Amino acid sequence: MACTVDARLTDQLYLDMVARFVGPATTVSVPCYNGVRVEVRTTGQAVAELGRRLALLVLTLQQLDLMNRDPPLVYITGAPGTGKTVVLVLQGVRWLRQGHDVHVISTLYTTRAVSTSIKQQLQMSLSAGPTPSLTPGSVSYHLYDIFNRKGDVDQAVTDLVACVNNGHLHVLIDEVSFDSRVKRGSRHTRLVTRLAQRVPHLYLWCAGVHNTEIPPALQTQVFTVPLRSAPAVLREIQPVIHRFAVHDYSDSGVPAPGDGLSVIRLSHHGNAHTGRWPVDCAQCGQDIAVELRRLGVGRSVANSPSRLSYRDVFVLTRSGDLHDDVTDEAGRVTSPASGVVQGLKDAGVPVSVLGVQDFLHNRARWEGAVQDVAVAATDTVTVAFYGWVTGLERRVVAVLQGRHQDDDAGWTDEETDRGDRLEAVSRCTTQLITVRTPPVTTTPPSLTTTTTPVTTTTPRHNLIQQPLPPPSPPRPPPPPPATTTTTTAKRRRGRKCVLS
Repeated sequence: MACTVDARLTDQLYLDMVARFVGPATTVSVPCYNGVRVEVRTTGQAVAELGRRLALLVLTLQQLDLMNRDPPLVYITGAPGTGKTVVLVLQGVRWLRQGHDVHVISTLYTTRAVSTSIKQQLQMSLSAGPTPSLTPGSVSYHLYDIFNRKGDVDQAVTDLVACVNNGHLHVLIDEVSFDSRVKRGSRHTRLVTRLAQRVPHLYLWCAGVHNTEIPPALQTQVFTVPLRSAPAVLREIQPVIHRFAVHDYSDSGVPAPGDGLSVIRLSHHGNAHTGRWPVDCAQCGQDIAVELRRLGVGRSVANSPSRLSYRDVFVLTRSGDLHDDVTDEAGRVTSPASGVVQGLKDAGVPVSVLGVQDFLHNRARWEGAVQDVAVAATDTVTVAFYGWVTGLERRVVAVLQGRHQDDDAGWTDEETDRGDRLEAVSRCTTQLITVRTPPVTTTPPSLTTTTTPVTTTTPRHNLIQQPLPPPSPPRPPPPPPATTTTTTAKRRRGRKCVLS
């Protein structure tokens, strides 16, 4: 500047120049023939963008072939995330556009959420636009509990037969099982068989994970191509698939939109941690909150499509001792919230709880919470018993190791881990967080080791895990007889196969 005062440098121009160099990043809109390019700068934006791409509707050639053949009675089976529910919804939309009424059936309390989601999507398709040349059908929602109420199978058949129109009935049922070894399996079989016998023109499409004892009236279709979860998440599920009556994933030959981010592994271990399981620990809740903040969950970013909301997060556990503050009629807290819930709340994370206690003692509140979670109506982190969210998905899922109180007598850690992976980890599309209790090891005092401090170059999520002393070496056994050498070796190899 030639002088101390320059009329060309106005106050606004001065602010613009300062903002250009030291202010927040500006957004510039430029016309582009190739579409909008999303800029991803942070880990949270990467999770949000990959989750958005995974949520895009994709159908395999096998699924298209099934839709084109349009058989009347179908059972779709396959591992979690292979597009079973998506096909049910698409078939329901087709029936509605053909003018048929569609009946969505929830047979168990564990299917309330996914059945509500199907009903909501069908109703949204009706309001999306007029159906050409035909009056669309309507959506009906039926709730039963064939597990706890034996008479509900007969009641469901009676109700649905009364809905037959000119001999036609169109039914969708998700999350079914036909395994006669369990009560719900034999009753699902009886429901489908009786409907097929009593309705002349029955159109029933159902879906489930398990592939045992499928009724002969149903045409079986197996889906094996994973569509919902990133490969990094699938690698956590695949090791246990073969231990269930579930078809394994197959390679579609088409690469996923991204491998996904590394699993964040937290440990329920250390002086600040309390309780037997992570669900009882406020520190575990605060550790999860730290990771959510690092991902930018709930952070307001103007005009950014790549952001994570609280509604994008599940915190799931098998533990039955999960609840928010329990209050009496006067509003006094009679039972404080579970530790992980309190830890999340103390860290400023808005939560909604879907636990077993509400189901047992406040059914109306539980039903309302299920409806809310099914459509992600409230921008809160859902902390839930994973049985209540079967069939749903979220971009970020934290899985807490734990057991239901009824499991302690008969469930091993390995069995609990298998259930967690198949039922809870499979709810995740993009970013998985696990919180586990380290295995208990007995180390002689002479073998106790000191741990080396973690350097600052270690990733943040590894800092939360406390290093454990190595297990003591096994004592050498006495020389066995020659006739038992092979048996002993086989038993040792079997123990090495136990999942950690």
